[in-house]
Amino acid sequence: VPASAAEMTFKVAALPDKGTLRAGDRVIGLGHVLEAADIPALSYEPQIGTENQPFALSLQAANDDLPPATVTFKPVLDACDTAAAAPLDLQGVTAGKLPNEIDTDEALPACTEAIKAYPEVARFVYQLGRAQLANRDAKTAFATINKAMDAGHVRAIYELSSFYEFGASVPRDAAKASQIAKGGAAKGDPFALHSYGKALYYGRGTKADQQLGLRLMLQAADLGHTYAMNELGYIFLNGVNVPADPERAIRFYEAGVQRNDIYSLNNLALVYRFGKGAPEDLPKALDLFTRAAEGGQPYAPTNLGRMYRDGVGVAADKAEAVKWLEMGAERGDYWGALDRAMLAKEEGADADSLAIASRYFALATAINMPGSGDPKNQALAELKRMPGAAKKKAEAAFAAELTAQEKKAIPKTKSLDDRLVKLAKATWVKRNPRYDLF
Repeated sequence: VPASAAEMTFKVAALPDKGTLRAGDRVIGLGHVLEAADIPALSYEPQIGTENQPFALSLQAANDDLPPATVTFKPVLDACDTAAAAPLDLQGVTAGKLPNEIDTDEALPACTEAIKAYPEVARFVYQLGRAQLANRDAKTAFATINKAMDAGHVRAIYELSSFYEFGASVPRDAAKASQIAKGGAAKGDPFALHSYGKALYYGRGTKADQQLGLRLMLQAADLGHTYAMNELGYIFLNGVNVPADPERAIRFYEAGVQRNDIYSLNNLALVYRFGKGAPEDLPKALDLFTRAAEGGQPYAPTNLGRMYRDGVGVAADKAEAVKWLEMGAERGDYWGALDRAMLAKEEGADADSLAIASRYFALATAINMPGSGDPKNQALAELKRMPGAAKKKAEAAFAAELTAQEKKAIPKTKSLDDRLVKLAKATWVKRNPRYDLF
């Protein structure tokens, strides 16, 4: 008989059929023997979707004839998990929230407290980074997500690669983005599988390998990743390096819509707006665009603005067109900025309208993504044609948004057009765009 309880050992006699029991870093299974010192270190990670369900754990004293001790417990999610967990997170404990669903007033304090209470849990660090991104604080989020990745959180690998893909608080670097995503893909993360697969498929930042890229994106979609569903929908709808298959494309989009994905809503709306892959259905397109825009999708507002501008499927309404186009521009859609500028230019030759046009032509140039081509070239050409007085007025409007130090940091240039573009980018970045929604 053990001299004291501290010397006793216990055998696991019964376990929940879902979830993972651990003693520190060690996974505990049925029949495993535990030392008395292991008991305080026991933790249980429920299977996603089983939180708040009661489970039972039975321990049998290995060196005694005492009856098993049964403990019934009910896993409860930490508030950080409830507020900022990521979908399809390999180390997550709940279904998670999409970026547009995060409430920063709830998530930021919850995850800050979780890290204080459990500093060794990398998941909480990553989720704080997500909350910071949703709060438009890309610089702080970059440091936080780096810390989570260094601590072993797999999803943070993908998140870090996205900073370099979009140039969020760091210089845009497609090669670095794809290389980082490759590491996450090797660990089976659905988001990284999609990101690296997309880079391979289009040869962005890495040597093109369409077969492997397609396979990785299909794998990500099979795991439930909606971004991959959208990319595959685009590929099969337009026959990008594969035979066009509209029916298959629409199935991918519809799968995303079922998951309330704002990008799938926008993409399916485009199908019905232009009748490509399915019969034109303007009321359905309007509804889907509206749902996507209200959910935070960056490009849906421009699509809505164009429908109101042109009176397509809805009565023409210039005020509504302006509202939606400006929303798209503010979210980073260069087409929205270009269309808003053209609308202002068409309003007349008054100073205010031309100044607005100049501002949005500059913004369309400033927020272009690699390969955007047409909108950037059009915006630059239109900006050059704007009267000098209008551009000076636009310059003053941009400058009013910046401090003296911020204006001083903008590189010098003799070209007023170049200065307008730099000012447009500086003011837009200062307003902190939601990089996590791209």
